[in-house]
Amino acid sequence: MTPEELKNLITKYKLDQCTDEEKEWVEHWLDSLHTQSEDLSATEEVRIKASLQERIDTAIKEEENIIALPVRQFPVWRVASVILLVALAAGVGIWIGKGHFLKTSVAYMEIYNPPGRQKVIQLSDKSLVYMNADTRIRVPKSFSGNIRQVYLEGEAFFEVTKDPKKPFVITSGKINTRVLGTSFNVKAYKDDSQIEVAVRTGKVQVGDSMQTVFLTPNQKASYSIKEQLLTQTNVTQLENYTAWMEGNLVFEDKTLPEIIQILNRKYNVTIQLENKELSQCKLNARFKNEPLPRIVEKICLYLGARYKKVGNQIIIKGNTCQ
Repeated sequence: MTPEELKNLITKYKLDQCTDEEKEWVEHWLDSLHTQSEDLSATEEVRIKASLQERIDTAIKEEENIIALPVRQFPVWRVASVILLVALAAGVGIWIGKGHFLKTSVAYMEIYNPPGRQKVIQLSDKSLVYMNADTRIRVPKSFSGNIRQVYLEGEAFFEVTKDPKKPFVITSGKINTRVLGTSFNVKAYKDDSQIEVAVRTGKVQVGDSMQTVFLTPNQKASYSIKEQLLTQTNVTQLENYTAWMEGNLVFEDKTLPEIIQILNRKYNVTIQLENKELSQCKLNARFKNEPLPRIVEKICLYLGARYKKVGNQIIIKGNTCQ
């Protein structure tokens, strides 16, 4: 097979246009590359990485638009500009680390929703993803394999279209959330101390390589990143975990730094504490579509603190919790 024929065949494979025989040949070829990679020297590894990075850079060909959907009481959605990275690594695959290759059979696109916004997108299987502020998701251009695999960093509510033959899997760090068709919320910000999955409808499997729990409606799973411990609990008020979808905030026994982190994401601001002793303060509160200044005023009133605004920065002043 000539290099040009190989290139065309891999392109067909990525677009899911191969015959069964062609698909089998390509997958066998990719597996053989993975085996051969173990014998590469450090110099060869660096050279291949540099070569592949150049190919990836030149493969950023276009921006694809995902049209925002006016659903529920979300704000007016904007068109999300998405960069689709399609890397063709003819002859070697995509190197992602020592001894590891990433098969190029699936073209993924990354969608980022910045702080201060909310967004809803519809996937190729008609599933809906409601993205909270400062959330990043990687999804295939189309679900062509046996699993509908997506990757999440941040918070999102999923309404998954039912397909018994193709489980829907969300990977967030070490945690995989696996469903067939259901609705649930996943909170997995990289700076948070834990990952949470709360189920509204259906049955959801949550776990890592060592532990697994099965959730039904009004249950949640919490995974401690530090302790690597997964727990399952019942939820009396599920709406607390999805309040953000309506623009609301619910704080239950949250520390002031945790609250500040949420406000920074939601309102795209920078809130800081002048006195570190305020970090020990905890708060229970609910805010329904309230502007940031009013929320900060109420928090300061509760704590016996005060604040000042400098540009896009808010500084909370106070001595200790009252």
